[in-house]
Amino acid sequence: MTIKIPQLCNLRQIYKDHGHDIRFVGGCVRDDLFGIPTNDYDLASPMPATEALDVLHQAGFKVIPTGLAHGTITVIIDSVPYEITTLRKDVSTDGRHAIVETTNNWEEDAHRRDFTINALYQDFDGTIYDYTKGLDDLKNGIVRFIGNPEDRLQEDYLRILRYFRFAQRYAKHTLSKELTLLFKTYARTIQTLSKERITQEFLKIIDHPNAYTTLSEMQTCSILQQIIPDCDLPPLLCLEKNTEFLGMAYSASRNLATIYSTPNTLRLSNDQISYVKSIQKLRGNLNQDSIYHAIFNDGKERTLDTLLINGDVDLFKACLLIDDKPLPLTSQDLVASGIPVGPKLGQALASAREFWCLNKFTSTPKEILAHIQTIFLQ
Repeated sequence: MTIKIPQLCNLRQIYKDHGHDIRFVGGCVRDDLFGIPTNDYDLASPMPATEALDVLHQAGFKVIPTGLAHGTITVIIDSVPYEITTLRKDVSTDGRHAIVETTNNWEEDAHRRDFTINALYQDFDGTIYDYTKGLDDLKNGIVRFIGNPEDRLQEDYLRILRYFRFAQRYAKHTLSKELTLLFKTYARTIQTLSKERITQEFLKIIDHPNAYTTLSEMQTCSILQQIIPDCDLPPLLCLEKNTEFLGMAYSASRNLATIYSTPNTLRLSNDQISYVKSIQKLRGNLNQDSIYHAIFNDGKERTLDTLLINGDVDLFKACLLIDDKPLPLTSQDLVASGIPVGPKLGQALASAREFWCLNKFTSTPKEILAHIQTIFLQ
C-alpha cells in the first residue's frame, strides 16, 4: 500500500528543491502496511528543523516549532497537523531523557528507534525503506527491540510499556522468558517516569477489547504493580466475557474503572476521575431496588457500565429496557404549589426525587405534588 496525501505534494517538492528527501515514518507506515486506518502522520527528513521552519514559513505554510530542541516542527495543512522531525542519533541517555544529534544518515535514525516495526520509512512514491528487518517482523507478528533489548530499555524505560502496547496489537507470539526476566529486572524503573508519560501509555493499553491478557502479562513481570499496586484483574476478565456475550462494544473507560479503585497513581482528567469514582460508588450498591436511584443520580450509561463490571447480566438486560426520564417538575412547580423558598424547598425537591425513583419514573406531576403536599403542607 502507499500513503497518499495530496495536500503534502507541495511539501515534498519544497524539500526536494532544497536538496533534502522527506519520508513518512513510524506508526503511519506500520499501520498502512498492516491495513489499519490512521489519522496520525509523522515524517522525517535530514533537513535541520530550524532551516525547515524558515523554508516552510517562506513558502506560506503554517508551522509550529513544537520541539526545536529535539529537531521537531509541526506543519498545519487544512487544519491537520503533520509532525516532521530531523533525522537523529542518540548521544547519551539516562532512561528518561536522551541527548541527541542530527544526522544525514537514515539508517542511524532507524537504529535509535525502539522496535523494528516502528522503524519503517516510506517515500511519497510508496517505496519502503527497512533498515532493521521490520517488514519481516510485521508480517510474522513479531515485536522485536532494535539491537539489544536491555540497551533500548536503558535509553528510555517507557519502552517497557510501549512493548506491551505494540505486542497487544501486532504480536502473534507470547512473551518470551528472556523478556519476562528483563522486564522484572527493570520493573521498578517505571516509577522514575513521569505520571503523564505512564498514563499516556497505560490508557492506550487499556483501550483494547482483550486488555486482560496484556495486563496479566504485565502483572507477571511486576510491571502492573508499579502502576496500580492494588489491581484486581479477575473482574476485568469477567467484564470482557460479558461484553462479548451481550454483543456490547468494549469501553476503555469501563476497563479502567474495573481495575482502578484509587484514582491517584495515574494522571487522569477530571472527567476520568469522576467516572471512576462514580463506578466505584455504584459497584457495591446496585440491585433491583436501587437501580432507578442509580440511573437518576449517576446516569443510565454509568449504571449499565457498573452492571457489566459486576457481571449482573440479568439486571443489565432489565436496565436496558428502562426509559430514563427526568423528574417531570421543577422547584418552581413546588413553590407554586405552596412550598416556601428556603431549606424546606430543598427538602421537598429531594423528597420528590425519591418518590419519582421509588415509583420507577412513572408518577405524574400531579401525583408527585400530592405526595409532597402531604408531607410538607399538613
